Amino acid sequence: MKKEIFKITLISLFVPWFGTLFSSKPISEMIFPSSESEAAAAQKTPIIPKELTPWDNGDPQELVEFNFEDAELSTIISYIETRFNITFILDTVLNPLPPQGKNIAGIKLSFKTNKPLSKKEAWGLFIKFLDMAGLAVVPGPADRVFRITTTDDKSPLSANKERLPTLIGTNPKLLPEDSSWIRYIYFARNTSLDMVKNLFNAMKSQASPRTVDFPELRAIMITDKSINIKSIINIIDELDKASEPETISIVKLQHTDAGKIAKFYSSLLEENDQQGLASRLAIGKRQTLSYFPVGVRVIPEPRTNTLILLGAAEGITKVEEFIINTLDKQSNLTHRFTKVIPLKHIQASAAESILSKVIQFKSETEAAQQGGVRDGDKYFKPLSLVAEDSGNRLILTGDYEDILKIEGILQQIDVEPPMVALQVFIVNTDTTKLKDFGTQIRNKIPGPTGLIGNNVNFQTSGLGLTGTIVENTTETSGSFRLLGNLVQLALGGAVGSTYVTLGNDSWGVWGMLRMLEKYTNATIVQNPFITVVNNYPAVFTHGTTRLVQSGTTYSTTGPTSNLKDLKAELELNITPRISYEGYITLDVSITDCQFTDLTDTSNGNRITKVVKSSLILADGETVVLGGLIRNYDTEDEMLGSPLGKIPIIGWFLGKNKEKSSEKSSLLIFITPKIIPPESTEEARKFTKDKFDDVTKTLSLSTDNYQLKDPIHRWYFDDLHEGKESLLSFAKGEGSFIYPSQKEQLGKAASGKPLSSYLS
Repeated sequence: MKKEIFKITLISLFVPWFGTLFSSKPISEMIFPSSESEAAAAQKTPIIPKELTPWDNGDPQELVEFNFEDAELSTIISYIETRFNITFILDTVLNPLPPQGKNIAGIKLSFKTNKPLSKKEAWGLFIKFLDMAGLAVVPGPADRVFRITTTDDKSPLSANKERLPTLIGTNPKLLPEDSSWIRYIYFARNTSLDMVKNLFNAMKSQASPRTVDFPELRAIMITDKSINIKSIINIIDELDKASEPETISIVKLQHTDAGKIAKFYSSLLEENDQQGLASRLAIGKRQTLSYFPVGVRVIPEPRTNTLILLGAAEGITKVEEFIINTLDKQSNLTHRFTKVIPLKHIQASAAESILSKVIQFKSETEAAQQGGVRDGDKYFKPLSLVAEDSGNRLILTGDYEDILKIEGILQQIDVEPPMVALQVFIVNTDTTKLKDFGTQIRNKIPGPTGLIGNNVNFQTSGLGLTGTIVENTTETSGSFRLLGNLVQLALGGAVGSTYVTLGNDSWGVWGMLRMLEKYTNATIVQNPFITVVNNYPAVFTHGTTRLVQSGTTYSTTGPTSNLKDLKAELELNITPRISYEGYITLDVSITDCQFTDLTDTSNGNRITKVVKSSLILADGETVVLGGLIRNYDTEDEMLGSPLGKIPIIGWFLGKNKEKSSEKSSLLIFITPKIIPPESTEEARKFTKDKFDDVTKTLSLSTDNYQLKDPIHRWYFDDLHEGKESLLSFAKGEGSFIYPSQKEQLGKAASGKPLSSYLS
């Protein structure tokens, strides 16, 4: 039943247009006049329903003013009824209000016009106020009668379900520019109906219901506000214009790649996203601001290296000329080639890192990508750098001109760097000072049986802070157990202690006094020497390893100790950097880890000292790092009784006191010396000094009596063994150098050989 009703309505809509179906002109030309005279004639035809122009009734010159302050919407509706001589029907005329009906009670408005408005302007403003409140004006049952209802499409009383003014193919210029609700039927001429429908759905207002399309007539009906429909149709008309016929052209490329040309042309147009839509719609309007024609598609065919051009004939001709005369030309640039450059001093990976940053200067610019010149700056073209570390070589691939420039840069950075000789003197000193003084006493026998009562005896403890009660083992009576011989406290005492007995009785010594003063001074001196290339880290490690217990494993056969290696090392890490003026910056990191017990090799307790700093020194200058880094003082006091606080007397009543002081210091002396690469004599002098040090060390290992003993010299013959080894090593200088390099070194070296210094 619904389909039949819809057909009747559709026929009634198209009755005025039946004559056009039998006309010799197409519908599109009759709806959209092709000439200005026809458009003027169409404007004289009353095709706009009078419900959309209520201001035409009455004096057209009459002016209307709005001056409302917090006024009810019903008041404004009554004001419009009076000025326009019309009648409005509201949902509130029914009592009770129908379900989903619109009640305007409580809707207020404040608005004031600065100047009087025409009746047309006032009507458009009134319709806009209703639209803001979710209401719309629809034609009523009689002339000059209108109904105000909701625009909510879910309501059965919605304006979308009422009789609305319907316009079929009307020129959009004639549509009212206000918020009046209308129905409009649009006929697609050139573009597809689906595309027109998608545009309507994307741009219509939220309250607009769904569109209805008629595929047989290539028409679509939309219900919305008049001003919205007018703006949408203006856009669609531009897209729905007739297009020029397309032609095809095939361009055979000789020197360039078809894919790159197509990509480059697309980037010039900057239409990666819009080109497809423009081609399908075939916009007929010519673009006068762009050099390249719009709508020409360039399709690459890689197999034959050709370009397929689709579009208007005039546009294809212009694109063909641009590709053939400008892009597809033989390059006059030098060819790219590969060159292997051996490096003498700098590491290949370091050179690659430096040059990669140099050639990337403004690499994101177009000039850099083409190797152009901008403001006197010559950019590198894309260049390949590969470091071959095994042979310390750099492999370059690029233009000949750029490779020549890279070689010039390499000659400046691939130079022999200076070396730095680092003399380090480390003194680690630990000093301990201990003082101990105290007494331990008991009551004397014979004497009173007790100071307090019978069978009451006493004895203090804590001599040297470690002394315990000395028991009398010869008596079993409990009252005599404290009357031990205190001389036993001297057994196992600390070395250097002085003990004084205060008296004795039948049970032995009843009082002991102890004094102790102890000093411990441990000094570890380390003097590492190392030579390093400028700006490279120098690492020196020296230490010992102990096998200590790390845990215990329990099994049926019994516990088993788990052992692990534990290292205590002196680690020296210094990186020198020589400045242009000859100053040396040192990044120093020194870690000194030592075992606390030097005698017990199973003791894994360690103490670690770390020094990190950055220094700036002159050549040959000595700087000291460190100082007093730990000072630990303790003081222990024990009183045998409150009487121990009495001066002098208290010391003989069981008072003991111990005071200790521990100081730990680490001094580090560093002397850097620059060894210039051009000064061979300076390097030889350093080597000679170290040979002399080793020779003196070997001489100290031989006792003087061995030099005078003929049998020792004849039988063992080892007095000069170490020195002869050094001389043999020094004489072999240059033995493993290639003859060509040895000849060059002989010309450059002006100093004497090392063996001459040791002879």
